[in-house]
Amino acid sequence: MKTNPQIVIIAIFAVIITGIADVILITSGKEAADVIGGTWIEFWAALATVWNLVIIAFAKSVGERVLQRPPGYYGEGDE
Repeated sequence: MKTNPQIVIIAIFAVIITGIADVILITSGKEAADVIGGTWIEFWAALATVWNLVIIAFAKSVGERVLQRPPGYYGEGDE
């Protein structure tokens, strides 16, 4: 399996951005910040579901643009 360099670059940027955000939150003392509605019943489950849908939509759009091969990529088959 061939590794797509665009996916590797996106993954590296995601790790870097996550690390920077984590450092900023820890140094500001807000790593456990209160969220509006955080005490409501099933709030975190609903939030996780919404973010899962966002992640899936983002992955589909990136997959279509980066991973999907053009129609003539594999050439004509010997049939």
